Amino acid sequence: MVCIVLNPRPSARYLYHFIESVTFQLSTRSTKAPMPHDLYYKVLTHLQTRLPNIELHSHIALAPSPTSIPLPSQASFFDHVILDQERYVASSRAVNAAGSLVAVRTSSHSTYWVGELRDIFVINQPVIGIRRFGWMRWFRRVEFDISDSIWAQL
Repeated sequence: MVCIVLNPRPSARYLYHFIESVTFQLSTRSTKAPMPHDLYYKVLTHLQTRLPNIELHSHIALAPSPTSIPLPSQASFFDHVILDQERYVASSRAVNAAGSLVAVRTSSHSTYWVGELRDIFVINQPVIGIRRFGWMRWFRRVEFDISDSIWAQL
């Protein structure tokens, strides 16, 4: 999965934007729902950064200028995405989170980041077009000795 990192802290939740050049297919089942507030503001900040020529503002804020456009909070949330013939399930829509654990590299020479794919969603608005996202919760790297634990036997 090729992604763009918005927040480089490994302990934080990241928001990833699926690159258009990657072969993918969204699940046929989806639900239109409002984004959680923290996710909404991450998306808004991301779009304001990526689309500096389009003046976007929160749907609950006053327009900073007459040309500013409110970003609706509605998005289509999907059960899974297939990227390069691998199925990744959104943990928020799965019974078992095992299919939501993913390892991601942002380039062929970078290290892997491992985390949980929380949500897969699409925003479709005429001014910004169709934008596809994956919302990740990253695991922290932990350095400790496992020689005296049950894990050493595995």
